[in-house]
Amino acid sequence: MDFNFNIAIQSCDERIESINQRILQYKTTRMMVRLVISKDDTKYDLLIQNLEQDIKIVKTEKLIYQTFLKKNKRMFQLLLEKYRENMIESFDISGNLVKEGTIKEEEYRKYTIDSKKQQEYIKLICKFGEDTL
Repeated sequence: MDFNFNIAIQSCDERIESINQRILQYKTTRMMVRLVISKDDTKYDLLIQNLEQDIKIVKTEKLIYQTFLKKNKRMFQLLLEKYRENMIESFDISGNLVKEGTIKEEEYRKYTIDSKKQQEYIKLICKFGEDTL
């Protein structure tokens, strides 16, 4: 497998930074909504919670890439299980966003399809790591 794990790790860091910026934007908007119209709008709380879960997912992915560099074969199954747990929680949070009317159901479906593809990719990466290290 010709794969540059340092670039993958850097990509994870960039994604985490991007998500953190979105969280900051939502927190600022939530604060303004509360100040201007004195309304406690929970949709921003759910959006922030969803993004925080995305960070957990990306951080777990980053740990998987780092495991290749550390040549720690045993960590792959633990990290894969953690990744799955984070994805399940993310699907639950996203489902709540649909119920609240914050995101459309088609966005949720696209998110779950894309996430399951990513989860299969991570599963393959972990399997490769177990087999080659």
